[in-house]
Amino acid sequence: ERGQEFADLIRGIPSEQILCVSLDISKYFHVVMMHNGLGEIVRPAFEIYFYQSGFDQLCQAIDQAKAETQAQVVLIGMEPTSHYFENLARHLLQHSQSVTLINSFAVKKNRDQQLMHREKTDPIDCGAIGDLLRRGEGTLYKPATGVYLQLQQLDRVRLSKVKIEGMLKNQIIAHL
Repeated sequence: ERGQEFADLIRGIPSEQILCVSLDISKYFHVVMMHNGLGEIVRPAFEIYFYQSGFDQLCQAIDQAKAETQAQVVLIGMEPTSHYFENLARHLLQHSQSVTLINSFAVKKNRDQQLMHREKTDPIDCGAIGDLLRRGEGTLYKPATGVYLQLQQLDRVRLSKVKIEGMLKNQIIAHL
């Protein structure tokens, strides 16, 4: 079904008019690369910060690349890295941009397929994410809402308390 949805989305659209935006998410900044459906780079890798200014910079870059390539479809893909991706993904959804989550293990295996076993940089990861994105891999991001969002937040608080508990136990053992 996922493959059929992707096929329906890009059917009849020239590959040059498909804009792929791949993001490598990290804690304090994100790396962005844009290319068309053929894999030709439209915007080389650049960094944006996780603040509102970075989001605005990303939206502006997408709009410019969309105009330059006359893109009919914009595909945005990112790795679901911890919780760091969620704010950006939610903001993109609010701006009518669908977001595809690309599995981190699939990105690693894609690098391996390209004979980049020991090479791992943010631009290389962006390229791997983009390659998977243009092939229709990944799943659409559907954020938790309602009671599920509350459960997600409570679970994160619980996990942080468990982590603190473990650290305190280790400190006590060290003092003994």
